[in-house]
Amino acid sequence: SGDTKIKIKKKRERGWDVTCSKRGQTIDIAVLCPNSVYSSWLQMVERSSCSSVLLSFFRKGKFLHHYENYGATAKDIADWMKHPQPPQPKTPEVPWSETDSPVFHLTDESFDSFLEEHPAALIMFYAPWCGHCKKMKPEYDEAAELLNKGSPGVLAAVDATVHKAVGDRFKISGFPTVKYFEKGEEKYTLPQLRSKDKIIEFMHNPQAPPPPEQSWEDKPSSVSHLGSEDFREALKKKKHALVMFYAPWCPHCKNAVPHFTTAAELFKEDRKIVYAAVDCTKGQNHELCKQEGVEGYPTFNYYNYGKFVEKYNGDRGEAGFTGFMRSLRGRDQGKGVKRKEEL
Repeated sequence: SGDTKIKIKKKRERGWDVTCSKRGQTIDIAVLCPNSVYSSWLQMVERSSCSSVLLSFFRKGKFLHHYENYGATAKDIADWMKHPQPPQPKTPEVPWSETDSPVFHLTDESFDSFLEEHPAALIMFYAPWCGHCKKMKPEYDEAAELLNKGSPGVLAAVDATVHKAVGDRFKISGFPTVKYFEKGEEKYTLPQLRSKDKIIEFMHNPQAPPPPEQSWEDKPSSVSHLGSEDFREALKKKKHALVMFYAPWCPHCKNAVPHFTTAAELFKEDRKIVYAAVDCTKGQNHELCKQEGVEGYPTFNYYNYGKFVEKYNGDRGEAGFTGFMRSLRGRDQGKGVKRKEEL
């Protein structure tokens, strides 16, 4: 409006200040994103790229409300600040099993009898809160609608958070998990089936899934893969250690892996330097990652003889990883020259 001015400036701490001035009053909003910087001139913040954003409103140091319009522009936020209101209660989500779905919804009690009646069945084990499950549901529904018109197989689903006996029986540990059953017996686990077309294609010609991709840890490389049992001891021996904390499913991690691996190869002859990696999803590594301040993936920490020095927030390409280490090595050489001059 005419009497409201919105001023936006970039902060040094990788964020943006939104300042709303109205009739002599100034309200400051600091917007910080841990992985990316977003200009408030953008019409929309992509939550998938910065999912850890939380906007909270404080008055005189006291928390009052969260602000939950994540598609907001700077003006939307400034307007809300004039009359802050708590978020509206969300409409309860209707359970998938209670919707008009062509998918068969199974329970602990009905599971075995259903498989006896249907010799070929694809079953999706899901959790209502799971984002990947929510994305897959409409694809699964559409595939079921088409397959019900003449396919030898059927599509079913189990809410493993409610029907825990079935989930435990088939060792369901992640969501969604898709399994194919033939004549009542579990035959395949199919992580690649997510889209309508792939589901239909599989059901018309059920085949064993391709072998799982070899993990980064199992591939030969100059990266040192560490865990909670050897992390401290290994880093104590290295003057310069750049450690990548990651999750195998994380797309940003997958993008960084080849560049990090190449950098490790370039410095493999230097015994004072190590490029190391920790899979935070494995066993006790989860606790280690928490202790090392890991809040998102990938996180890069620099250590000097086992002591944490700083987080690496530079470029995630080969040039960034190698340039960082070269600067440290150059600093070492500079100190050596200075000592000689003093002597």
